[in-house]
Formats: sequence, C-alpha cells, structure tokens
Amino acid sequence: MVRGCDAAKARLWRERFLRFDGGGMTIAEFCSAEGTSTASFYAWRRKLAMRHQTKPHRSPQQQKNKRQKKRQEQQLAGRGAFEPLTIAAAAVVIRLPDGTSIEVPAASQDALRTIVGQLAGADVEAARC
Repeated sequence: MVRGCDAAKARLWRERFLRFDGGGMTIAEFCSAEGTSTASFYAWRRKLAMRHQTKPHRSPQQQKNKRQKKRQEQQLAGRGAFEPLTIAAAAVVIRLPDGTSIEVPAASQDALRTIVGQLAGADVEAARC
C-alpha cells in the first residue's frame, strides 16, 4: 500500500484517473487542464498499476501480446535458460556487384580466407571500368 504523505497524492491521482477515463481528452489535454505534467501522469499511472489499484490503458493488441508472452513463458518454464544450437551451412555464397557468384564449401575456411583476402585487396575502381 502507499505510505505516509504519498497516500494523499495517490488518492488525488486515482481521482484524476477516474476523471480522465470519463473525459474523452488526450493525455496532454487532460494534464494541461489539471495543471500537471504528462510525465507525472505516466509516472503515477505506472506506480498505481504496480499496486493493482488501477490498470494502465492497453490496446487490444498490447493485451494480446501480453497473453502470448505469458503463454510462451509458461511453455518455457522448467526448461534450461540456454539450449545450445548448432547451425551447419553446406556452402558460403559470395555475390559480387557485377552478378558473379562464388560458392565455397563452408568447411573450406582456408579457401574462404584466401578469396576474401583477394577481394579486399582488389582495386574496386579498376574492376568497375
């Protein structure tokens, strides 16, 4: 629960949120009319939502995303935090600007180093002519 002098502020902000919900104004318009900042509006909305005294406004898409995230977390519960994954590529394809493709077996790291080294040292301007 809210403590001490914050209790009066929390009550004030709960009342403000009730007025905001029925007013049909934007947050900026509402805050201007109430003489408060939008930053305070968002901070108090978040603070009160954390205490389950009021809920922040969520779009249907945000609500759907939250439900999906919760389902995923439940499905992953009990699994390890990290599962190793190995991706094996059969070949590396290098496509040059002129349309030439060079395909090198992924296991041939020396060949890849040689090709990349040659390409890096090539005179790019001479190749365009």
